[in-house]
Amino acid sequence: MKYTLLLLIGFSILVEGCKKKQTEIDPDETNIPGIPPVDSKPEFDTDFISLKDPEKVYHTTIHKTKFETVPEIDSSLIGWTVLAEDGHKIEGSWVLPSDLEYVDKYAMQWDQILQKWRHNFYIEIKVEKPLALLDVKLNIKNNTLNKTFSRSQKLSVVVQEKEYDISMLNFGMGKSEAKENEIGRSVGSGANWVELSPSLVMYGEPTYFPEARTRQYDFTEGRLTKVSEFRFPYSETDVHSPEPETWNAMIKHLGGTEFPQYSKDEKTGVYSLPEDFSWTSKGLKFTIGERYFKGNDREVNTLALVIEKQ
Repeated sequence: MKYTLLLLIGFSILVEGCKKKQTEIDPDETNIPGIPPVDSKPEFDTDFISLKDPEKVYHTTIHKTKFETVPEIDSSLIGWTVLAEDGHKIEGSWVLPSDLEYVDKYAMQWDQILQKWRHNFYIEIKVEKPLALLDVKLNIKNNTLNKTFSRSQKLSVVVQEKEYDISMLNFGMGKSEAKENEIGRSVGSGANWVELSPSLVMYGEPTYFPEARTRQYDFTEGRLTKVSEFRFPYSETDVHSPEPETWNAMIKHLGGTEFPQYSKDEKTGVYSLPEDFSWTSKGLKFTIGERYFKGNDREVNTLALVIEKQ
């Protein structure tokens, strides 16, 4: 109970002129994600405040396809750790740019080696757009000793833009680069990247086709020429049949202006296309139609979205 009582009585934090998302206080955790762990050994100055570089530069990437923009939304922590004797009341006051959105992360940790409390004052910001040099300032007050301190750091974010045809792929891209990009953008792992032959790969991270589970990549002379999205059924009753409105929304997103005529099996309620439906947009050709796919352990004739260079 002493730990919690010290946290509630001995700590207050104020923020001036910024957009505060939330405050996270974790009095029962020894190590807080993003906060320097209690067994770390940061360098402290003569005021027992952790030393920081005067300027910090973050780098992030925005991925632009022909149909969407996907930023890499990284989060970064900025702040200081203050050492204080047991029972000392420490207060922190942030002075930040008014348009900076952040999440406050404060934690108290007992340092058994130094025999002092670590008061960790940190903010987490999203790194997703360019920022010029901004001043981030923390005012610190030890109410017990009636002493005040301030620390500041200049922050900037550099954004790199990368352009692709679809997701993180360009037609004509080599197989190794395609693999690295696809695994990097997804929640899957490299183990799911299955090479069926030198020119054919399957991976389970489709982007556009509704209810699809698998992507097939066709390579010619080591270069990407075609991407197909489809659904390997789990059973005979596992039929790929999105509602027409869902299909049409995908077609519209991918630059289509006309829509196919769908057929519906009145017994099963399954929608299908009587023939291939194709359209072109921004230098790419899209086709929805039935295709044959063969994996390592199964094969299927099923509807697929096929994407290739126009």
